[in-house]
Amino acid sequence: MDKTRVVLLTASFGKGHNIIARNLKEEINKNLGIHCETIDYMKLYGKNIELIATSIYNLTREFLPTLYDIRYKYLTDLKTRNLFDRMALRAIKKKLRGDITNTIFISLFPNATVGLSNIKCKAKYTITTDYGEIHREWFNKNIDGYFVATLNIKNKLLEYGFSENKIYVTGIPIGKEFYNQKKRRYMRDIDPLKKTILMMGGGDGVFNSPIKILKRLSINYNIIFIAGSNKVLKDKVKKLKINNVVVIGYTNKIKNYIDQSDVVISKAGGISLTEFAVSKIPIVLYKKTSGQEKGNINYFIDNNACVLVDDLDDLDKTIYDILNNKIKLNMNLVDTKTPAIDKIIEIIKKQL
Repeated sequence: MDKTRVVLLTASFGKGHNIIARNLKEEINKNLGIHCETIDYMKLYGKNIELIATSIYNLTREFLPTLYDIRYKYLTDLKTRNLFDRMALRAIKKKLRGDITNTIFISLFPNATVGLSNIKCKAKYTITTDYGEIHREWFNKNIDGYFVATLNIKNKLLEYGFSENKIYVTGIPIGKEFYNQKKRRYMRDIDPLKKTILMMGGGDGVFNSPIKILKRLSINYNIIFIAGSNKVLKDKVKKLKINNVVVIGYTNKIKNYIDQSDVVISKAGGISLTEFAVSKIPIVLYKKTSGQEKGNINYFIDNNACVLVDDLDDLDKTIYDILNNKIKLNMNLVDTKTPAIDKIIEIIKKQL
C-alpha cells in the first residue's frame, strides 16, 4: 500500500486560507516526514466557475455587505453544489492519481469540508479559522476531527450533535514566528522618539480611502501602512509623501512590522487577530464589517481584547488612550505558549 500522505484543501478567497496551508505544509514536511501537498479547491471547478465565485465573493463583501451577511447566515446545501462537489472530487482523484484511501485530508475551506462528506480515505479533518459563530457550511458529521479556536465553537458543535471526541480546541494555526516575543526596531524611516501605529487591511479594502486617517495620525505617530496587494493604493499613498508614513506592499514579514509597532489598526479576520493576540500588541478594529468577522469582533470585544471604532475622531482618541494606558486591554486571550500548529500536528501524528 502507498505511504500515508496529507492533502490540504484551501481556496484563494482572501489570503488567510493559503497562509494557514503554507504554515501547515512546512511543519508537516519538517516534523512528520511524510508527503504533504496543497490543492486549491475552487480551481478544481475550472477557471470559469472559480472566476464567477471569486467575483461574487469580492463584490458582495465589499459593496453589498448586507447580501454577503444573508448568504453567510442562511446558505444551505443545494443540489447544484452537490454536483459541483462531485466534479471537484473527481478532479482530486485524478490529480492524486486515483487511490486516496491512504490519504489524510485537511480542509481549510467550508466548501471543501462539504465536498469531503462521502469520500473514503484514511482521515478527514477541518480547521476553522474564526472565533465567533462559524458558517453552517463548516458542519459535516462525516469529518473525523475539527480543530477550532475556542471553547465556544466547540460547544456550538456539540449543540449540532457532533461527538466531543471529534472536537479539538487548538487555536488557529498561525506561523510559529509570532510566538517569539522579542521586540525589534530597525527600520530607518521610523522616528524612535515617536510611537508607531501599524495599519493593515489596505489590500482588502478596509482603508481604500486612508489619506485623511494617515494625515491626521502621522502628526503625532509613525505609521507603517500595509497596502497589501493593492498596488494602486500603495502607489497613491507613496506619491503623497506624508511625513512619518512608511508604505509597504504585499509582504510575508508581518511579524517584523508588528515587532516595530505599539498598536495595530486592522480588519477582524480570524488569522490576523490571532497573529496580533499572540504577538501581544493592542488591537484597534476600524469599522464593523460583514460575515464571520462580526463574530470575531464580538468575541474579542466581549473578552476586552480589542477596541472597535467607527470614525476618525474616535480612532484618534482611542489610540491616544491605549498608548497612555487609559485603556487597558486583555493581552492574554489566546495561548501564547504552545503554538496551535504543534497541537494539530500531534493529533495528525496519531493517524500515521
